Amino acid sequence: MSLPVLSPLTQQDYEQLLDHAASQPDFAYLGSVGASGGRGSFSGFSACAITTKCISPRDNSLQNTGGLSDEMEQLIRYYEVPKQDTQCYLAGGWIGFLSYEFGYIKEKRLSSLCPAPATPLLSAGFYLWTASHHRETDTYRLWVHPECPEETRRTIQLWLSNKPRSKAADWKMLSPFKARQPAGEFMAGVEAVQRYINAGDCYQANLSQEFQGSYTGDPWIAFKALSEANPTPYGAFLKTGSGAVLSVSPERFLEIRDRTIKTSPIKGTRPRGRTPDEDASFAAELEASEKDRAENLMIVDLLRNDLSVHATPGSVSVDRLFALESYRNVHHLVSHIRAGLAEGALPMQVLFDAFPGGSITGAPKIRAMEIIRELEPHWRGPYCGSVFHRGLDGTLDSNIAIRTMLCDNWLPDGESGRRRAENEGTIRCWGGGGIIADSDPASEYQETLTKVKPLMNFLEQLNQNG
Repeated sequence: MSLPVLSPLTQQDYEQLLDHAASQPDFAYLGSVGASGGRGSFSGFSACAITTKCISPRDNSLQNTGGLSDEMEQLIRYYEVPKQDTQCYLAGGWIGFLSYEFGYIKEKRLSSLCPAPATPLLSAGFYLWTASHHRETDTYRLWVHPECPEETRRTIQLWLSNKPRSKAADWKMLSPFKARQPAGEFMAGVEAVQRYINAGDCYQANLSQEFQGSYTGDPWIAFKALSEANPTPYGAFLKTGSGAVLSVSPERFLEIRDRTIKTSPIKGTRPRGRTPDEDASFAAELEASEKDRAENLMIVDLLRNDLSVHATPGSVSVDRLFALESYRNVHHLVSHIRAGLAEGALPMQVLFDAFPGGSITGAPKIRAMEIIRELEPHWRGPYCGSVFHRGLDGTLDSNIAIRTMLCDNWLPDGESGRRRAENEGTIRCWGGGGIIADSDPASEYQETLTKVKPLMNFLEQLNQNG
């Protein structure tokens, strides 16, 4: 088996490739900065996918995901490469996202409840070249598969030899984010969840609200600024049709590496303080919170069960329970779970069967998803879905797509009569939290704002003086 070509790049080479690639319709970028180490603390991107996979909400074939996972894994097996000495790069393979609604379609009991999101249920490209920047060593590398098409190789060389044409690229919000629901309506939803809990339907359900605004300009510009200001381990930017997914997620969903499955659910949030003392007080409050620890433990139990489906018997274990992890805007409680991968288990099927993540549904998962669909007036799309990379080196990594936004060219609700300029679009943002029996509705509403209001404020203020 021929090894991929792994070539050093200069920073200028990397940035030049990035500028060219970002204009392509199949551009994908994965970034990792900050707590938890993420994907090895690097940023990497791909362009010019040799094939794409897009599943629409009307596709009825997903009630058995085995055929889909087999199809995707066949390409992985055909182009599979051995691991090279260094892990300071992103290997090629599938890069894409699952919309939250994928979880409804694949479950026979839930399929009739699936709304029709404007985004695909699955959107992914298959890539045979990548460029990566390893942040810890500050090194840059170009990775090219031995069977990468000659036309793609010529394109890469052309991009390395020629600076992209300069163009005026900016970002500006035309209208600020507006909540789809009044605060009172969201809090009534919290109370409805608690009635279900008291009736014995579930132990916990994750409830979210949606915000919408409008923008003009390039979403890639917005993402670069947003991710620099809010470094996270599982950031991602993906082109999708006429829109883009922007994710600055701190949460891992599944990682599969060296026949070990890992997952790291987040449950429990506090804001960062304005002073060191206030910040330490918020962190201590979170670590001592019986409510947040109970909520976290319920999801840990759910995910232990999810991992056991494709785990070696007896191998599921909890490495760390209720670990405090701090990010630019919030403190979180994070638990870390691992299991051995069973013989014959296919990574894509493991991902599909565990999806969606328990931290953004509730427990038990299926009943919680039914309650969510009843109470939420919006579809989630990429929010609470997952951005994933199925590598040709045998690895899989994926996030829970929280702190995630969707840019598209559709008009906001209620504005269908207004004409839209070519570079104008709608941006959607969501925030949510787990509801349990002793949740306070006003506090739960505030938690949704704590998680995403700083991100929305940042984008509203970006380039306002430009």
